[in-house]
Amino acid sequence: MSDLKKELGLIKYGELKAKFVELGIPNVWKQGKKKVDMINEAVELISTMDVSWVDDVQEAKEIIEEKTSKKLDEKEIKFEQDVELVVSKKKFYTMVSASKKVRQYNNIFLQHRGTPKGIEALNNHDVMVEAIKRMF
Repeated sequence: MSDLKKELGLIKYGELKAKFVELGIPNVWKQGKKKVDMINEAVELISTMDVSWVDDVQEAKEIIEEKTSKKLDEKEIKFEQDVELVVSKKKFYTMVSASKKVRQYNNIFLQHRGTPKGIEALNNHDVMVEAIKRMF
């Protein structure tokens, strides 16, 4: 699939529509959409069609949407568990100490944007904010 991604990357933006039609996925092309996003969507769609042994583009899109919704559900469940874990430690936090913790996580995120540490800090920030809403 990386060969397809490289091949599509070499094609000019205006000629991508013809290539997508040739590949059998004309619905990927959308005027004004970024080239990189269209290429990533096309590669994901074609790889799903190959792996799932599906010939219909619509079925492949449904499979991708189903996988995405499962991932979102898992993230929501983990978020709720993390919030409940913090709320269960309510006796260790005061409003001041919890607010200070939120500011610390925010500062870590601002210093480490785009890195795993920054993403973790943002998640912890969101968990603490939700926990504060439930505790106080």
